Amino acid sequence: MKKCTKCGEVKDLELFNRNSRRRDGRQSWCKACAHARRAEWAREDTGRARKYKLKYEYGLTEEDFDRMLQDQDNKCLLCPTEFTNTLMRHIDHDHETGRVRGILCNRCNMMVGWYEAIPDHQKVIDYLEDR
Repeated sequence: MKKCTKCGEVKDLELFNRNSRRRDGRQSWCKACAHARRAEWAREDTGRARKYKLKYEYGLTEEDFDRMLQDQDNKCLLCPTEFTNTLMRHIDHDHETGRVRGILCNRCNMMVGWYEAIPDHQKVIDYLEDR
């Protein structure tokens, strides 16, 4: 049992996220309080999360991303879908090298991911051409 330093409730240890740096191996806030704080942070976010993700996951600045969008005429690189909201845009990258290839719509991004998972690409091409 452990007392949450945020809400003050005593709860089972399983209701606290793990933290190997703490003596008891658990965070000081319970999962519910930590989740509420993350949700609040996301609502207050003024682009911090986006900037962080662009920089640390893809090595891009906001300017790099905006330039890529402009170069693609605000459309998916593979199909004619125009991006009408931020949820539609996905940064396509090579999962082995991390190299960014372009910005895709959700459908094309998923298609590329599934295509890369198939070991014999020629078999897929032959299948599509024969049908």
